[in-house]
Amino acid sequence: MREIFLRLRFEGGEVGYGGLPLKMLSELATLERLLWGAAGELFRRENPNAKLPPQNTRLVLTQLGKGSTTAQIELDFTKDELFLPSAVEFLKRARKELLATIEEARIQAEKTTAFPTPLLRGFRRLGKSLGEVGQLHLESPDEPQVALLDAPTRNRLIEWAEGRQTTTSSALYGWICEIDERQRTFEIRLVNGKRLRGEFREEIEKQLIEALGGYHYGQLIRLDAVLGRDEKGRITSVKEVREAILLDRREPWSRLRELSKLPEGWLDGEGAPISSAAKRWVRGFLRRYYPPTLPPPYLYPTPQGGISLEWDIQPYMPSLEIDAMGQLGYWHALAPSNPDSSSEDRELSLNDPSQIKWLIERLRAYDRGDAFV
Repeated sequence: MREIFLRLRFEGGEVGYGGLPLKMLSELATLERLLWGAAGELFRRENPNAKLPPQNTRLVLTQLGKGSTTAQIELDFTKDELFLPSAVEFLKRARKELLATIEEARIQAEKTTAFPTPLLRGFRRLGKSLGEVGQLHLESPDEPQVALLDAPTRNRLIEWAEGRQTTTSSALYGWICEIDERQRTFEIRLVNGKRLRGEFREEIEKQLIEALGGYHYGQLIRLDAVLGRDEKGRITSVKEVREAILLDRREPWSRLRELSKLPEGWLDGEGAPISSAAKRWVRGFLRRYYPPTLPPPYLYPTPQGGISLEWDIQPYMPSLEIDAMGQLGYWHALAPSNPDSSSEDRELSLNDPSQIKWLIERLRAYDRGDAFV
């Protein structure tokens, strides 16, 4: 059996040239994933100990209208499913909640619907080809319910998915691990292992592709970007990239693996193997504390079995030497503008969060160039 599930009408943007862009078809596939994801979540809320029964139900795109500016999505299902606590019921409820959520975003109201907020991340893709002036009208055939998706509405839906955000302009360091040239998006892996996705302009495409080619060799890149942050100040998204700069090859994780292979006597017959405690501290520091807005450090072995972290921040060249026990760190930096001393030296307790915070703040001050202002 089939019945009309959703009517679509496209206006403006690329659709105005007399056809539906093929990339919009992939975005409509995202719409299907949103609906199925919401249907499953709505079912689980009411049936926490059960799963939505698998059924032969699907959504089908039909009846592309003149100039491909109108389309229809139909629900294809077996007759028997009408008598089950079926996907049909929950898909229709998901549709109702989705259209209501889009309208709340359009009129800049607060979100009150039952549509699962995390799923709204799908609007990063859905509606992208509409651009700044295009519109997508969605109409339910069962009830007088219409929603309008445009650029401001889409942006608000994405903001809801990401939580309350602020934006800051900052450098971002990492390694380009994926590029989608068709969607003009990229993915960057940060020093803590987290990945962020962003869009790119034609002016920086060459640098991103080159960085991707050197990913397995540790090709580092610096992005001067507008970053989205949550209420705790954590980076959640790359809003805009203004400049991309390729730096030297530097990847602390692969370097740490290399250091782990050093044998006894690696330094002209001397030199202890790198201790497990030192490696464990460095891993925890990079994953838990190290901000991606700072350049990652170079890692070097010390003859005593520790690790030295060194930063190429001119003219200070700060470093932190980790002892073999992973308990103490020896901080050193040149201080050419400090009238009291030519260097800054300090012993840090590596298990004291307040001293780790001091370390991060000093690195930020050196990176800004105002460590002794």
